[in-house]
Formats: sequence, C-alpha cells, structure tokens
Amino acid sequence: MTRRQGFRIIAGVLAAGLVWPIGAHAQSVAMPPSRVSMDPVRGQTVEELVAMALRQSPDGSAARARIDVARAEAEQAQRRPNPMVSFERRDQMGGTDNQTTIGIAVPLDLYGRTGRAAVSARAVEAATADVAEWERRRATEVRLLAARLIAALHHLHVQEEIVATNTQTAQLTAARVEAGSAPAVERDAALIETRLSEVDVRRMRADVDTAAAALRSLLGLAPTSPIVLKQSLEDLVAMPVPALTDDQIQHAVDTRPDVRQREAAVSLEIARVDLLKREARPEISVGASYMRMMAGFPQLGVSPSGGLTPIAGTFHSLAFGATVSLPWSNRNQGSIAAATAASAAAGFERDRQRIAAVNDIDALRRREGEAGAALEAFGEGFRDLASKNLEVMRESYQMGRATLLDLLAETRRYLAVENAIASAMLELIEARVALAGALGEIR
Repeated sequence: MTRRQGFRIIAGVLAAGLVWPIGAHAQSVAMPPSRVSMDPVRGQTVEELVAMALRQSPDGSAARARIDVARAEAEQAQRRPNPMVSFERRDQMGGTDNQTTIGIAVPLDLYGRTGRAAVSARAVEAATADVAEWERRRATEVRLLAARLIAALHHLHVQEEIVATNTQTAQLTAARVEAGSAPAVERDAALIETRLSEVDVRRMRADVDTAAAALRSLLGLAPTSPIVLKQSLEDLVAMPVPALTDDQIQHAVDTRPDVRQREAAVSLEIARVDLLKREARPEISVGASYMRMMAGFPQLGVSPSGGLTPIAGTFHSLAFGATVSLPWSNRNQGSIAAATAASAAAGFERDRQRIAAVNDIDALRRREGEAGAALEAFGEGFRDLASKNLEVMRESYQMGRATLLDLLAETRRYLAVENAIASAMLELIEARVALAGALGEIR
C-alpha cells in the first residue's frame, strides 16, 4: 500500500466519523433569532444608548438622590435653633405658699449658622461633582461596550459569510468527487473546513451575547430586551474628531468631573475647619421669665378697717438675662488640627488627580494617533482587494484552474484581512472614546 492510498483510507475514516452530509452542516449553525441586530433605519445610535443609560440606570438614580440629600441638609443648616420654654411649679409642704415660673430662652446662634451653611453648600457641590463623574465614567463604559458589541457583530457576519462560502465549496467539491474529477480527500477536507468555520460562528455568537449582556447591565435592561444598533464600525470611524488646542486641553482638565470632585473635597474640608473655629467662639442665649408667688403666715393681722385678716399676698415678677458659653480649655483644638490636615490631604489628592488627568489625555492622544495611522496603513482599497482575490480564486476553482488548498488559503487570508481591519477600526474607536472620556465628555 502506498502512502497516498493510506492517507485516503485514513481520510475516509475521519470523514465517516466526524463529517455528516452537507445539508446537515447547513442546519448545524441554525439557532434562535438573536436579540442583537443591526438596522440603519430603526436602530439606536451609540449616543442614544448613552442617554438611555444615564436616564434609567438604577445606580445613576441613586447618585442623583444623594444630591437631593445634600440639598435637604443644606436647607436644614440654614435654620436657627428653636427657642426653649420652661415651666416650674413649687408648693410649700404642709403650707399654703406656692410659686409658678414660666421662662423662655432663645439661642442667638451668632456664628454657627454661617459655618453650617458653608459646609452644606460645599457638600452639595461635592455630591454634584460625584454625579458628573459617575456620568463621565458610565458614558465612556457604554460607548466602549457598544463599540465592542458592534465589532463582535461585524466578526460574526464575516464568519457567517465564510461558512456560506465553505459550504458552497464543499458542495462543489462533493460534486467533483462524484464525477470522478477530484479525490475524496478533497471533499473531506472541504467538509472539515466547513465544520471548523461553523464552530467559529458559534463561538462568535457567544461573544455577541456576552457583549450584549454587559451592555444591557449598564442600560438597565432585562436579558430578554432586544438591542437594535444603527451604526457600523465604519460609521463610528467616520465620525468627525475635533482638533484640540492646548487651551482647550487645559480647560478640559480644569473642568473634568474627577478633578472637580477633588476641588469640592478641598472646599468642603476648608469649610469644616471654619465651622470648627466658629463653634469655638463664645455663644450667647438670651432669656426671660415670669414668676407668680403666693406667700403668707399662719398668724392673723389687722386690716385697715380694724378687723382681723390673714397675713398673705400674691407677688408677680419678671426676669431677663443671658447665658454665655466660655470656651476655656476646649476650643476644638484637636478637631481643628485634624480638619486642617484633612484639608491639606485633599489638596494633595487634587494635585495628583490633575497630574493624572494631564498624563491620561496625553497618552490617549498618542494612542489615538497611532491607531489612526495603523488603520490608514491598510489603505482604502485593501479590503476590496482581498474580497476580489477571493472571488477570483473561487471562480478559478470552479473552472478547475486552482486547487482546493489554494481556495482555502485565500479564504483564510480574506478572513484575516477582515478581522485585522475590524480590529484596527475598533482600536481607533476605543482610543477616541477613551480620549473623549478623559476630556470629560459626557453627552
């Protein structure tokens, strides 16, 4: 037995054990309709998905509720302390004397209200900056996940085209084998290639479902909710990118939400230091009281008319006064020192965040430039050239001028070109999205 005959026998065994008829191959990739699709007319753009995430995401609602909490606390901080009313009744044991006193005390709150109002106002600014930072991060995450989902759909559609091409090739090769113009090993090789491409389709469908699940989580959607996308990778790459001047970059750094977060933290700590100093000052409360006293003796006295009368009387008194706190040994020294240190630490954090933002923007600008250069290296007609070469090779194989191995190699080359171009486009899109997020872009 020659080597060629032995190889044909082994290939026949593999074909019998691993490969089923071509019609079964075509059915093997059939799956329920996907909940992710592309529709250039009725689909949603990436920015519409961002708006949806910012509008209906539960954690976004929670973040905005914290602003309402801070505003309510700010409103409460503006209010003065309530006055205090006192009542006292005294009765003589075993006698008839009694005394009734009613008093009122009003804290003047000379220094605390201004300090509390400043702290609460800074707290509102901090909560607002927290929401803006959340929106910046969420918008960036949605754009990135949407771009990756679009790229996964692109890879899936290309692979499905490869499956269709391989299926046609397998059918043509099987017809040649039946006609006796091609060896059976070519039919088996074509069927195996079709099987491998179908496996890749299933894997890519799983990639699409995984990317869609991550996006649904950010959008606040249920697993059964469909996602219909409007834009392709080409549409996202073609979107205009404005040029940035140094002044615009500096303004973006100054107004970036995470930098504003640190600025708000610094202002909040400074306001707390001021409040502690105000609380260490003498505080005054003014008060007034009214007292009605009935007193007498068990003896009898002589009235002006000469008769006997009890010795007793009712007396009415008014009192006014003030209470002053004396910050003697406790002047909030430890608390002020701690708040001052916290203010300094917040300032260092702000400076660190500003430096990180500048470096982040610089690195992403370089990444965006390199990604753009990498995509341009393919040239405008590179994809069309690969597609045309595959079509020519397919026609050559149909006419018997090329071998099956040549066709399979050209098919893989076309797939490699498509994947490389799609990966380059995704890298450019991700770089632009990350740069927009670094510049503080939300909508």
